[in-house]
Formats: sequence, structure tokens, C-alpha cells
Amino acid sequence: MWSVRTIARSSDLIPFGFRQAAAFGLLSFRAWKAWFVSTAKPFSERGMTSSAHELPSPPLATAVRVTEESLVVELLDGRTLTVPIGWFPRLQHGTREDRAACRLIGRGEGIHWDTLDEDIGVESLVAGRGSLESQVSLKRWLTTRGIG
Repeated sequence: MWSVRTIARSSDLIPFGFRQAAAFGLLSFRAWKAWFVSTAKPFSERGMTSSAHELPSPPLATAVRVTEESLVVELLDGRTLTVPIGWFPRLQHGTREDRAACRLIGRGEGIHWDTLDEDIGVESLVAGRGSLESQVSLKRWLTTRGIG
């Protein structure tokens, strides 16, 4: 029993089962050719299917606030992200004044704290990623602040 399946090649789809069936006389070449001609044009015309909606623009922040327990970021698209402040040890160890002294950078693609020497990308927040700073770097930073 023959099954009909297709395999992908670089530019089109080949009716693999039909070609073998036709070769062994299980399907007439005329029937195979009629099927192939009826489907080949749509395959070749289809090309690469993509649209502008598949590639969203990067998320942009419009406002930021830091509480004792969380970082809250409002996005241009209406969403509000709230993540634990523990994701970012420099924010966690900063004073209330340090945390409040932030500004948006790159049209809202990131958040920067001068006094804490911290930058956080909004896209990373949306992806659920916290700080990637090494423990060695964090310990050195804490020492310069007189904490470590």
C-alpha cells in the first residue's frame, strides 16, 4: 500500500508517493502529472509566507517605578510588568532615592540608573529574564558601596 506524502526541497514540494507509485505502474503517469500540474503552481506562487505582524516591534516602556519589593514598568502597548526587585541585586541593595533616580533610554527600550550603574532592557523584562551579572561583579560593586 502506498501512502502519499511530500518532502521539502529548496524551492518546492515534491509529491514523493505519487512519483514512486507512477514509477511502479500503480498510478498512471497521466494521473500523477494532472495532480502535479494542479498543485505545482500554488506551491511555487506561495513562496515565503511572512507578514509585518509576525515581527512585532520591541516593547517600549513609558513609565517606571520601584517599590520596596518590585519593579513596575508600564509599556506603550498598555501592559504593565511587575517583577520582583530580587531579580536585580543592585536595585535591591540601592536606597529608595537611588531606585527612584531612573530614566528611560533608547525611546523606552531600556531603563538606566546612574547612581546604581544599572541598565535593564525592557525586552529582557518581557522575556522574564533577571540580572545576568556575575557574583564576582556584584561583590565588587557592593564593596565599592561599602556594603560587602
